[in-house]
Amino acid sequence: MTDNILHVADKLTSGDRIGAYSHPLDDYTCTAGIWSHMLRHAGVLKEDADISAELAILMMSAMKISRLSQNLTHIDSITDNAGYSRCLQLTIEERERRENEPPIRKLRVQAKK
Repeated sequence: MTDNILHVADKLTSGDRIGAYSHPLDDYTCTAGIWSHMLRHAGVLKEDADISAELAILMMSAMKISRLSQNLTHIDSITDNAGYSRCLQLTIEERERRENEPPIRKLRVQAKK
């Protein structure tokens, strides 16, 4: 029997991956920055526009949905898509938490980067 994909996705996005890639908000902010630069360079994104971390996660999820349309039973893609949904949730929660931090805490976090 296959493991519950939601449990697997939660485990993957909460444990080793955060240690390896940092929090999804930070990881996908980096990804979004790279994509934004590439799209501006290609002339398909306005100079003052940026892709958000949340949109980058949704784009990754869309890629998995595209792959699933070729093979609806591919369990890894189904699990990955659940993982992207979990990353989106973690990103939204972390962004909200950071926005509500006292200003002095924000300065210390920014100084470490």
